[in-house]
Amino acid sequence: MIDFSELSNWNEYIKLFAGLFARVPPPIIIPIFLILAAQHTQIERKKMAAIAALTFAAATLIFTFLGEAILNLFGITISAFRIAGGLFLLLLGIDMMRSSFSPAFSYEQTNASLISTSIVPLTIPILAGPGALSTVIIFANDHEGLTHQIVVALVCLVVALMVYLCFRFSSMLGDFFTETVSNAFNRIMGMIVTAIAVEFILHGLGDHLPDLTIQH
Repeated sequence: MIDFSELSNWNEYIKLFAGLFARVPPPIIIPIFLILAAQHTQIERKKMAAIAALTFAAATLIFTFLGEAILNLFGITISAFRIAGGLFLLLLGIDMMRSSFSPAFSYEQTNASLISTSIVPLTIPILAGPGALSTVIIFANDHEGLTHQIVVALVCLVVALMVYLCFRFSSMLGDFFTETVSNAFNRIMGMIVTAIAVEFILHGLGDHLPDLTIQH
């Protein structure tokens, strides 16, 4: 039985959405999609959008429900993964704030099928990369209970839907996201990723050093 009353802090799910959204911001992913889909027709682009969104949803859902089991398989504790994931996101966030977005995304057009291009490199590692998957695993294991995992999964599905809509209407939105807009948005999202990374690290350290535990 799913009991949403047991969820104590909905701000955590807003934070999860912000963390995932920061990894797939429209001003960044839309230009990349347009480059990868440049040789395809409108119908094929719609298919690519659907495949990418479904693959992103599948990857994040797998790590939502099986992330802890995967870590246990390698003998990695959640607290250790929080620290490692936090450090990775910290470097990622700092890099996002410092670097400029380059529309000249490095991709060599090949005879790869539409499906394979939609999955690699579009979804993995661009959308569902280490940063996004680390965020999902850590948030999914912040609290116990199936209800919590279901809400985390719903957040992942909302982000997947957002990805689909961005790609589906990329032709119309592409002109709006100039290099200046993309750079500004990238820096703002970098600040969010950095803030979440610091909290991950402090939570991980707090598991070993109780005095550092963050009180919500």
